[in-house]
Amino acid sequence: MFHSVGQEVPGHATLEETCSLMFGINDRSGSGFISSASLQTSLIALSAETLHRKYTALIGVAVQCGSASISRSGLRALLQDLSQVPAALQEDGAFGQVEAAVSSCFERVRTGSRQLIGGRHGDTASGEHVLSWLRGEPPLLLWLPTLYRLSVSQDVRHDVRCHTCKTRPFTGLR
Repeated sequence: MFHSVGQEVPGHATLEETCSLMFGINDRSGSGFISSASLQTSLIALSAETLHRKYTALIGVAVQCGSASISRSGLRALLQDLSQVPAALQEDGAFGQVEAAVSSCFERVRTGSRQLIGGRHGDTASGEHVLSWLRGEPPLLLWLPTLYRLSVSQDVRHDVRCHTCKTRPFTGLR
């Protein structure tokens, strides 16, 4: 996912700007420390990848060591880290609560396919089911597909004339 991270692309953030953003998102208390999982989660969420690749990578951050399942606590930690992005913009209250999202995911897994697995860390769900739940655009993460769609639309070229500035063609949102 991060194979071209060292390439300089015009218009993209510098290393210093990215570090400042990551600390602004993940270290709101000002302690000077960020967990590696929180950093990975934020970088994945803000990357230019497709939603499917983002979701797959996010599930990879949350899976239990040596298994393909995600525990309630693993999903809760992932969603708390993801919630820091809108929280940094004071938009955290608009999307709902982490605990409600965790319950929603595990309830859907329990009623949908009976593939809820009891284990050492409590109930776990397969990565496939969590991926399916993420694709359903849960309210807590509604900002993530919206951000992706906005990002993709930046390069769309419209072969029409702008009503305001009369420029033809123009690029970006119509």
